[in-house]
Formats: sequence, structure tokens, C-alpha cells
Amino acid sequence: RVTDRVSLEGSLQGEWEDDFLAWSSNENFVSGSGGQWLVGRESGEIASDPENLVEFDDGGELGAILGAVSPLAPNSWFVPVFGSRDTRSLDLTLRGGYTFTPDLSFQLYSQLFVAGGRYEDLGILRTRDELVAFSAFPKRDDFAFSSLQSNAVLRWEYRPGSVLYVVWTHGRQAEDALNPLAPWGPSPYERSLRTQIDDTFDIVPQDVVLVKLSYTFLN
Repeated sequence: RVTDRVSLEGSLQGEWEDDFLAWSSNENFVSGSGGQWLVGRESGEIASDPENLVEFDDGGELGAILGAVSPLAPNSWFVPVFGSRDTRSLDLTLRGGYTFTPDLSFQLYSQLFVAGGRYEDLGILRTRDELVAFSAFPKRDDFAFSSLQSNAVLRWEYRPGSVLYVVWTHGRQAEDALNPLAPWGPSPYERSLRTQIDDTFDIVPQDVVLVKLSYTFLN
């Protein structure tokens, strides 16, 4: 607390994690009539329409892996996929306030958050206690997320019980992820945190101004 009128608060938190075994997705694998293998375009969904399936080269691994798994339907399996996860995040939060008079005050809140992650060495959870490596898994799960949120509030109690609020909200948010299925470009996880922070301020912002006026009738 700087003075009786000014208060400032800030916090900085960072988290880095490497080679942490974690769930990545649930996938639908289908064995085709010609012996080929297909996977659902969308993770977490059962592909009821053949148009939502994509053929891939399983490297001769998938039949043996799913041999001990009960199929969801004839020639169709729905299984969880786990991998070695690397993640990083940075969270900077600032709060401040200024009291002009007992009836007039200003408050400001701002949070910058950036994060990124990727999965490697993916495998299929064949049983509750058995994770089997699947080197030919056809999807990638690399992502980055950036967000800047700010709020400013001016409060004026212009008469006892009657208040005017003027609120400004500023937001910038973007998510970058690889297309799970090829073709793949550069991984968003390879961008440095500094680059991510710089890019956050290039995102087109959303600004909203709200005004609320209340009036209390007094006897």
C-alpha cells in the first residue's frame, strides 16, 4: 500500500514441466475391409460417417495393440491415448487502485497469461494398468495460448446510496495449434515465451465500455 490513497499489487508465476505422462485424447480407430487402418478426424468423437475417417500407415503395430481391447463395434475401437507432455506457462497479474475522495475511486486489473505444450512418445492405454507405445500414431498435439485481459472501473457515489459506474474492458486472446493430422507446419511450442508475449500485443483487441447508473430515493 503506497499511501492511504494508492494501492498496488502484483504477482508473477511460471510453471515448466517436462516428460510428464498425461492423457492426450480419446481416439476412434477402425479396421478397414482391405486391412488398412483409419482414425477419426476429430479426437474424442466416434466417427459414424466414413467421411470422418482418415486412412494412415500404422506400421504394422495397431492390430497387435488392439488385439487385447474389446471393440466398441465390429472393427471399431475407441481408446485413450497418453503421451509424454512438455508444458510451460507464465502468468503476470497486476492490480491497482486510487481513491480520489471517499466518494470517488478508480480500480485497475490486468492479467497477461501465455502457455504452450506438446505431447511426444504417444501410446494407447490397452488396459487400466498397461500403456503400449504406438510410434506410428498419426496425430500431433502441439499448442500455444495467449491472453491479455484488463478491466478499469471508475466508481462515483454522487449522492448517498446512488452510484455511477464506468467500466472499460480490454481483451486480447489467441490460440495456436497444429492441425492434428498432416500437413504440419512449425510447432507453436517452439516459439519462445518472449515471442509469445510480443505477439499477444499484436492481437486485435476487443474493447467494451459499460456505464451503470443507480439512483436511490431517500425519505
